[in-house]
Amino acid sequence: MKNLALTAVQKETLSPFQIKVYEACMQIPNGKVATYKGIADAIHCRSSQAVGQALKRNPYNGANPSVPCHRVIKSDLSVGGFAGSYDNLNKKKLILEEEGVVVVVDVKGSMYVNEQHIFTFN
Repeated sequence: MKNLALTAVQKETLSPFQIKVYEACMQIPNGKVATYKGIADAIHCRSSQAVGQALKRNPYNGANPSVPCHRVIKSDLSVGGFAGSYDNLNKKKLILEEEGVVVVVDVKGSMYVNEQHIFTFN
């Protein structure tokens, strides 16, 4: 697994909270996902929503993201949003599947991740 780390230059543009969230997100290995609540618990934050807002503003989410926020899902195992929108779910699904995560689409079109892919923080 490639070790991901924020550079000093990247950290200069981020709040201390964003740094905590992004560094936790960078611990999620390829082929695994974590929940917003899992990250919140790992960084001792009581708000999963605050974690989601930090990830929504992730400036390091591109073709080769240094902060892989696509690996974060909702506690009900649904895929949740991506790149600040629910319009990008097919892209998130594709990226996750390329990494080996099983994504199931139900009859209503909702996307869920198989729980075998859940990463838990130590």
